[in-house]
This record gives sequence, C-alpha cells and structure tokens, in this order.
Amino acid sequence: MIYTKQTNKALNLCYEAHAGQFDKSGVPYVFHPFHVAEQMDDEKSVIVALLHDVVEDTDKTLDDLRKAGFDDAVIEAVCLLTHDKAVPYMDYVRAIKKNPLATKVKLADLRHNMDSSRMVADPTKEDEARLEKYKQAEQILLSEAAETGNKSEDKPESKLEDAVFGLAIADALGVPYEFKMRDTFQCTKMTGYGTHHQPAGTWSDDTSMTIATAKSIKDNDGAINIEDIRNNFLDWVNNDAFTADGEVFDIGNATRDALYSGEPRTDDRSNGNGSLMRILPLAFTDCTDDEIRAVSAITHGHETSMRACVIYVHVARRLLNGETIAEIIPTLQSKKPFDRLYKLYQLSIDEIKSSGYVVDTLEAALWCLAKNQNFKDTVLAAVNLGGDTDTVGAVAGGLAGIIYGLQEDFAKDCMETLRNKELIRECI
Repeated sequence: MIYTKQTNKALNLCYEAHAGQFDKSGVPYVFHPFHVAEQMDDEKSVIVALLHDVVEDTDKTLDDLRKAGFDDAVIEAVCLLTHDKAVPYMDYVRAIKKNPLATKVKLADLRHNMDSSRMVADPTKEDEARLEKYKQAEQILLSEAAETGNKSEDKPESKLEDAVFGLAIADALGVPYEFKMRDTFQCTKMTGYGTHHQPAGTWSDDTSMTIATAKSIKDNDGAINIEDIRNNFLDWVNNDAFTADGEVFDIGNATRDALYSGEPRTDDRSNGNGSLMRILPLAFTDCTDDEIRAVSAITHGHETSMRACVIYVHVARRLLNGETIAEIIPTLQSKKPFDRLYKLYQLSIDEIKSSGYVVDTLEAALWCLAKNQNFKDTVLAAVNLGGDTDTVGAVAGGLAGIIYGLQEDFAKDCMETLRNKELIRECI
C-alpha cells in the first residue's frame, strides 16, 4: 500500500468507521477495503479504495469526507461507489463506469468479493445469486474498458486488427505441424505444406470461423446475432467462404455435425476447442456471458466448452483494460476442470497438454503467454507444444496480438507471407 499523509488519514478513517463489522465469513470487514487498497498503484486510488464502503456501510457521510480534507475527485468516486438501494444494481454499475477512478476501485472490489477463499463453506442460493451479480457487474465494467481502451492510445479498431491478425498468423504457423508430437519438429518461421499440404501463410478453420464471427458483429453494428453467425459458418462450410484460398481443408467433427444438424453437440466427448478458437471477436463488444455461451453453443453446447469461452473473453477484455497477464492469471480461480488456470506460472512444460480438448487448449495458450515476453516467442512456443498446433497457436496468438501488437520484425515478416489479408480486413 502507498503511505502518504492523505492515505494514512483515509486508513484511520476506514479503520474507525468499520470497527466491529464482520464479513459473511466472520472476518473483520476492514480487511476488505485494506485488500482493495493494496491492489491500487497511486495515492488517489488507494484513498478511494479505503473509503469506498464507508458512506454506504457506516454512519459517515460525504460531508464528513469533505471536512476531513479529501478532494473533489475522491468525493465523486466514493459517491459513485455508494449504492443507493433504490437504484437497480446494474444501473449503479453503469454509472460507475463513466468514472475511471471509481471503475478501477470497483473492479478490485468485485474481484475480492468473488475470491473463493472469502466464500462461506456452504453457499446458499442467495450467495450464488450474489456471485452471479458480481460477475455481471465486472463484465459491464470490462466491456466499457474494451470499448474505450486503457493504458494504451490505440483505438479499439487497431486492437481488434492486432488480435485477429495475431490469431491468423499463429494459426498459419501451426497449420503445417498439426497433429505432430512435441519435440519432433521445430517451428521458427512461416513455412508451407506439411500436414495439410498448404502453401506458407495459409490459415485454417480457426481464422475462418473467427472472421465469420467478426463479419456478423460488424454487419449487425456490434450486436450478437446468433442466426447470422450460424449462416456465416454455413456459408464457410458449404461454399468455401471466409477461407484463405477458396477451400475448406480443416473442420472439426463436432463443428461439422452441429452445423449440418442445426443442433449443438452437448455430450462430454464434444468438448473440443472448436468454439474457443473463434470466440475472440466477442471481447470487443459489450455482450453478456449468456451471449458468449450462446455463440459457443452454435456448435459446442457443453458447459465446459461454454465456460472456456467466457473465461477467454474475460481475459481478453482485461488485457484490453490494461491489465497484464501476470496480474490476470493468479485471479483465474475456478472450479474443475479449470482449477489449474490460476497456478499456470508454477507448471512446467511437461505438465501442459496441447490437445484439442478445450481445457488443454486454454491452459496451453495462457501458459505460453505467461512464460514469454513478446509476440514471436509466445506464438512459436504455442505451436512447438505440438498436438493441435494451429488452434493452440491461434488462441495464444489472438491474446498476444492484444498485448504486444504486430510491430516486431517477426510479426511483420509473417504478415508479408500471410495469405488473403484483404479478406480478413474486410471482415473486421
């Protein structure tokens, strides 16, 4: 925590105001604002974090804070963070997102409220509903950040291009090596032929379905239209639309069956990565978790596949919001089968699988982001894990594009080789 005269004043006021209060698990409540304050990186946000519940949960007033000498920016943020119970909760959250200082504190507040270590042992339906409410609130705040950007002067359109081309580059890097075992090859640059006998720079179904999704979002002014996305997928599989060279040469079994039948695959054995690989464009919209799940369920309707898509979109939004992957990964505490995500930094390469199982793909992609510090090393690490090389690469590459952009010489060289860039640009 940052210690100054003003933060010390806020610390004392917070301690006195919350004295005798306890959270739902019986811990002194004051530890909550203390924890939120410890996540802040400047004096003003530390003050607001310490005071964010003082007016709502104690007898202190905004006038008391003014008299204590806190400035207008602090007062405004605390006012926005004080929930008037007559105001619907999500309306209150949407008001917060107009203020960057209040948003920063509220995101940290929500994440601590969702921390599994603070949960009661046997949550009630009310507790579960409250957790869902917090997740929805976080989503609203992060979607705003994705629209406006943060810590970066890049426009959202620029970041979307970096993300989709980052995905396409990594996809194309992986195409020649798909299904090859780890340590039996070494990808160092764009190359051709191999598994699918395609020219260098050719991208596969990962990119095709991603740009088909992006095209629908673009055509619908940012809205999610499930039938339109499905129709784009059908145009791809039936008419070779959205392809690098006018040919569909790679399609997963679950995807094919779902598109031809009109029904998603929902059995346990249909948890491939076919929806995860194409979900990234949704991070650039304000869609809800239910809409993310519905887009996944065009082909992959099992709970595991849909949860993977929600997690991935949230990670992308947090990156767009300016968080680092090092900040994000330790917070990814989730129930099985995603219970290893938060400790990916601790895992060795031998503990990482790179199969087509959606959990393996998500873990592998995030592990590569965690272990590398530039675009080149991240996407090459993903491909060189072997197995489902194009999709693990694509899932990692999209996020790497958000983080690093495509200004490295390696990325520029790959862009030169990448096929049908014009189509990708038209779709995004």
